[in-house]
Amino acid sequence: MRSRHTGGAAFGRAAAGAVALALFLPAAAVSASAATADHSPSASTELTVSDLASVSKVQIKSANAPKAESFSSSDLIAGVAGQIESDRTAREKAREEARIAAEKAKAEAEAKAKAEAEAKAKAAAEKKAADAAARAKAEADRKAAAAQVVAQSAARTAQSSGSAAASPSSPVIPDVPSTGALADRIVAAAKAQVGTPQDCTDLVQNTLAAVGLTTRRDQGGYDLGTGIWQYDHFGPRIALSDIQPGDILVYGNAGTGAHVAIYIGNGQAVHGGFNGNTVIYSQYITKHQLTGAIRPGA
Repeated sequence: MRSRHTGGAAFGRAAAGAVALALFLPAAAVSASAATADHSPSASTELTVSDLASVSKVQIKSANAPKAESFSSSDLIAGVAGQIESDRTAREKAREEARIAAEKAKAEAEAKAKAEAEAKAKAAAEKKAADAAARAKAEADRKAAAAQVVAQSAARTAQSSGSAAASPSSPVIPDVPSTGALADRIVAAAKAQVGTPQDCTDLVQNTLAAVGLTTRRDQGGYDLGTGIWQYDHFGPRIALSDIQPGDILVYGNAGTGAHVAIYIGNGQAVHGGFNGNTVIYSQYITKHQLTGAIRPGA
């Protein structure tokens, strides 16, 4: 591509050539005259103006033939116009390239923003689905636990349904009067439930809830069972020879248990889960042997 500097150089060369030509013509005329005088002594030394001009033209043409160049104002104008057009074309090309680059950058930024938005939406949807699955699992676990409680209660009821004769190895429950206000309240709460349809663990749990030691299962309390260890936090374990009214009685295996009741004195206890899950009084109401006792609040 020709630059403005190139055009200036061309113009300079054209001007220098014109000046050289102007200076060369007189010198060429003198040289021609001298040459004629030296080599043709007999010839006339007078030369006309036209002769000098012809000789000069020949000498100039001969001297400049290998690198002759022609310059004119039209050539200069055409060179400048060409340079202007070249510059304009370059600027338009640069603007077009800049526009294309800007559009490409904008498209890439929009694509990136769209991808980020889609990723966030996907993450939010996955989190929502995971939360829903966790809630569903928790609800399923809760229902399964409730069903297990119902099944356990039914099994305990079926296992201890009906009255049974006292086991010969069962200890005789002593008739010891109550020695504390809490024990009296526990006995009263147990007696108040006689005739209520409920199993043995609900009887004990509701009795303890009535005196503020726990919460009823139907009101969100923890479902107590028949194992003695499940009542250890209510009070100490008591020797069977030291049982008093208000104590919790545990029948069956000392670890897992099979039946629980509330001792009320005179050799009797309040039992739940018999005769249609009804609470009743009885001294020996289960075929299981009495194996342990807990004194609430002691």
